Amino acid sequence: MLKQQKGQTWLSALLIIGVIVFFLRIGMIAIPAYFDDSQVNIILGNLDLPNEDPFSRTNFDIKSWIDKRLKDNNLPIDTSGLVIKRSPNTIDLQWQYERRGNLLGNIDIVLNFTHEKKFSIE
Repeated sequence: MLKQQKGQTWLSALLIIGVIVFFLRIGMIAIPAYFDDSQVNIILGNLDLPNEDPFSRTNFDIKSWIDKRLKDNNLPIDTSGLVIKRSPNTIDLQWQYERRGNLLGNIDIVLNFTHEKKFSIE
């Protein structure tokens, strides 16, 4: 008489544990990047405050102000992708940057973020 196996085998248990560890590793890379991106949203939102008038600043001053805020918040984000376009009544900020995290060996996860902010004289 053949006995039928009941329950999981070691191989299937290891496979399930491997999949769980894989997704936990992705979460450990992606979640902090999204928290940093929410801080970038706050920094760009603070440019619109009454005491931070962007129209009284040059493009270099705006970029320096953002760089300073990023350093104050320990955010390792490069502002080289920040584009500032001016017209007589508006300032458009367009910023695209990416965050990379090492997943395993030479395999990286790349997260792309894009922000657009428009200021206008009221």
